Amino acid sequence: MNDTADRHQCRHIFADGRHCGSPSLRQQHFCYFHHPTRRPVPTSVRNDRRSRRATFEIPLPIDRTTVQQAIDIVMQRIASNDLDARRGSVILYGLQIASLNLPKLTPAPNQNPE
Repeated sequence: MNDTADRHQCRHIFADGRHCGSPSLRQQHFCYFHHPTRRPVPTSVRNDRRSRRATFEIPLPIDRTTVQQAIDIVMQRIASNDLDARRGSVILYGLQIASLNLPKLTPAPNQNPE
């Protein structure tokens, strides 16, 4: 490579001795990912992201009662910030579709004939 090409590449060297090779920022020696002003993600934020990806159990939507229980669980997790709002909305939409596919309730016969 010539001198001008080296000036426009990131100077970061990986642990195994390879060069990064990405284009460097304008008038800088490093690319975006290896620039010294870029701070790593704090541990608390990283742990928060992991907790939002945690799995949890909801009942199978086989009748209207279990659908309502599942909705309650999802809403509580969204409200307590244990579940990402986007993921929660997808789950709630799935529960809405499941509730629409359930058989309709038949009205109870009237006990007092008028």
